[in-house]
Amino acid sequence: MIIAFAGCDGVGKTTLLYATEKMLRSQGYSVKAFKPLAQSTPFCQSLLTIKQGYSGTTGDLNTRLRLLIAFETYRISLKLKEEQNKYDYILLDRWTLCQRVYAAIWQNIEPLAEHILNQCLDPDITFIIDADEEDVDRRLSQRTERKPIENMFALKRVLRSYRNHAKLTRNKFVLIDNREGKMESAVQEILNKLNEFVPA
Repeated sequence: MIIAFAGCDGVGKTTLLYATEKMLRSQGYSVKAFKPLAQSTPFCQSLLTIKQGYSGTTGDLNTRLRLLIAFETYRISLKLKEEQNKYDYILLDRWTLCQRVYAAIWQNIEPLAEHILNQCLDPDITFIIDADEEDVDRRLSQRTERKPIENMFALKRVLRSYRNHAKLTRNKFVLIDNREGKMESAVQEILNKLNEFVPA
């Protein structure tokens, strides 16, 4: 079963993903949990290097970066398809929905990138992690370095977009409340949804 964790920066996606992994392993399931596009990966480090040396327009750069990220997601997707039968659960921290939400927010819709993402592994269920704006702001402020795009004006738009996605297909997108102090109940809700899940 393929499970994606999506949501605005600072809502607690990664924390919940690894807490869910721990609980599933304790129940005897085989689990692969990872962040395909973590900043520490060679791919993302290379993107940062390319971005720093680019002198063209920002819009032009973002379009090209989006294509590169979509293709890397496709490459990872092919590998996951080969490994899919080895695990009971594969947990993905960010996936195609995240790319689509941020592209829409920044008006960077690229048809070829969309075509590539459509070829990627489709999660059985995507947990959209949600939190109050104040919680998100506080969590991001505690990081050693806050990105320029992590301003509250932009993040409010991203939060709204994810909440709207959660309303579209309730069987595929499930909104999880991860406000301050809710992590334990959020993990339990995720486990309950996985136990109830019936593939489409």
